Amino acid sequence: MIHHMLRQLAPFGGEAALGALFLLSIISIGTIGQRIWLFLRRFHNTDNFAKELLPLLRAADWRRAESLCQQTDASVCCVALAGLLESGNGLPAVRHALDTAISRERTALEDTFLVLNELGRLALLIGFVGSLFDLLAIGIANSAAAHSDSAGQAMTYSAIFPALAPAIGGLLVAIPAWLARSLLSVHVQRIVRECEFIARLVLSQLANAAPAAAGSSTPFIKTRRVAA
Repeated sequence: MIHHMLRQLAPFGGEAALGALFLLSIISIGTIGQRIWLFLRRFHNTDNFAKELLPLLRAADWRRAESLCQQTDASVCCVALAGLLESGNGLPAVRHALDTAISRERTALEDTFLVLNELGRLALLIGFVGSLFDLLAIGIANSAAAHSDSAGQAMTYSAIFPALAPAIGGLLVAIPAWLARSLLSVHVQRIVRECEFIARLVLSQLANAAPAAAGSSTPFIKTRRVAA
């Protein structure tokens, strides 16, 4: 029964595989485009941002520092803002907020990496299965064309190359998906390192501001709120 079913599906397996690969290619291109758009939105020149933020932190100008962080949706700005918003609750709260913000940014940036990885695997599987169906169809056609050995051999040679089309299509979908995932993963690591740098910068400046506030008659938490 299964053998008969395979004989019936063999002529259509390759075409179905190519159709599925075309759909997967559209999904892959859309996913890659969405990731690139997100990375462009989260991009910010970290050196310029640090040069603008550092004088404000040293002057304990918390309001302008928060306003600077709220100007864009860049990852480094979101991380710095998360730390500044918790500065009135003490350094442990600031450190926890910075670590949480960095983890949140990493998760958002790596959101669809698993999708790209699985798209590549699925495309390869569909491509190879489609080629196997085409090869099966060639074998069935050759067994049916029992006129002469030369006719069957000519049919095999003329059809063997189109039978590889699904496998090649699977590679053409899988390779860009995996390549995009690798390149985007490198950018994620770079952005995370920049976020960690900004987090250390914010934490160090708040740590320097805490002893100054402790030496005054106003606690650090109130100093921060009055400055805001």
